[in-house]
Amino acid sequence: PTTVSPTKSPTLPPTPLPTGNDVVFSVLFADRTAAQLNNAVFKAAFAAAVHAKLDATGAPVAERQLKVVEIVSTSATSATTSASIYSKGEAQDGDYFDNFYNNLTAGGAFPSLQSYGNFTVTAAKTTGVHMVMTISLFDQTLASLSPDFGSDLIASLATFLEVPQENIETHTFSEKTNVTATSVTASAIWLKSLSLARSKAQLIKFNAMAQLPVLASKYGKLTAVADIPKEPASSPVPESSATKADCLSSVLFGLLAVGVLAQLNSRSL
Repeated sequence: PTTVSPTKSPTLPPTPLPTGNDVVFSVLFADRTAAQLNNAVFKAAFAAAVHAKLDATGAPVAERQLKVVEIVSTSATSATTSASIYSKGEAQDGDYFDNFYNNLTAGGAFPSLQSYGNFTVTAAKTTGVHMVMTISLFDQTLASLSPDFGSDLIASLATFLEVPQENIETHTFSEKTNVTATSVTASAIWLKSLSLARSKAQLIKFNAMAQLPVLASKYGKLTAVADIPKEPASSPVPESSATKADCLSSVLFGLLAVGVLAQLNSRSL
């Protein structure tokens, strides 16, 4: 897991956040079974081949951004390896992966994988299911956070979002100037489904204390807001069809969403 020291200066530039501008692809090996490919040697060779292609097409990524999703037999003599690449930061948004994607769909191959026999490649652009969260701790300053906070945060978010801890990354720590509070920005990559991500985003907004009980018990009062990159914001509830309480809730959550977006847009890579 990637962690940031709780005493890290808030003036340091944040690390890039996932944008959802992802690519998925599959490689069908005609003469290999899953049993022959599902090993560390092949996975290392596969990752090296993909990174070489990304570098050659002007779209390098960090090792963490490539994941082998599965290796399955498609017949008695063939197997498919599927993989996903997620994007990080504004520099990798938009058309960043276009040359890589176009090369694969035009018949481009991975030369270093030819020792595994004949293969064909299919690829698609997709909106990755990731989440960006800002957790506000109202009883803590940067100085008062314990050295265990980074690992506590990662473990709590991983449990709540149902992902491995290595899918969680912390990005920034900052102190509020007008009150005693600390805000932490974190991200989670490759959630299981968009419906799950939407549900978790609502749950953590409504009651972060209940969803992150270990953090609440150790660090006190906290709130959280969550954003799914490239996911449209929810439409406001019309006043004519809502109670005054519903309308107030809509306004409050709208303001929270605007605050998160403004914070994200102000960050530089």
